[in-house]
Amino acid sequence: MELKLVIFDVDGLLLDTERVWKTAWQETAAALHLPIDAQGFDQLVGRNGRDYEEGLKKILGDQWDTKMFMAEMRRIGMKKLETELRLKPGAREILEYLKEERISRAVATATSRILTEERLNRMKIQSFFSCICCGDEICRRKPFPDIYLKVLETTGCSSKNALVLEDSPVGVEAAFRAQIPCIMIPDIIQPGLKERKRAEDIVESLFDAKKRIEERLCRV
Repeated sequence: MELKLVIFDVDGLLLDTERVWKTAWQETAAALHLPIDAQGFDQLVGRNGRDYEEGLKKILGDQWDTKMFMAEMRRIGMKKLETELRLKPGAREILEYLKEERISRAVATATSRILTEERLNRMKIQSFFSCICCGDEICRRKPFPDIYLKVLETTGCSSKNALVLEDSPVGVEAAFRAQIPCIMIPDIIQPGLKERKRAEDIVESLFDAKKRIEERLCRV
């Protein structure tokens, strides 16, 4: 099928934010003298809102108030992102390539619109996207397919003509439920058996994802 649309996740896929948040998690735990390790953070990658809070509550148990931990982690993480926000390797290159090939680009992220637009603008890549769909604009977040289905509805593109690029298991699950082919570029969490079955391909970087798209276009 002809490729008409590529849908990008943001955190951990286009922007190297997950490593910043992981450091913020570790610094928060250390500041509060909590005996929790970074594996707890890994369990929650890709989740947001209520799902994140409920997962964190299970990890913390009775050791500390969940909302207080989240507030301190957010304070540390947001401060770090003011100076440490970076594009993932290959992000600009794949966006420029898709633009040259006249393939539409969209964003589907669990992050709020205000933060998403600010960060995309700061990295000077917002102009590449014709559609941006954010976590505060849908009822059910990933791994539910809602955000991807909304992108398809907004762009008028068929799932058969779209491709998702994701870094996390919950993102791969959401794309699978939306019946959109997905290439996984793992960031913090490495793919498990489920991701290997549900992703069309798993590659190491956005440079590799660009090559896969080039190969796909050559076959059409």
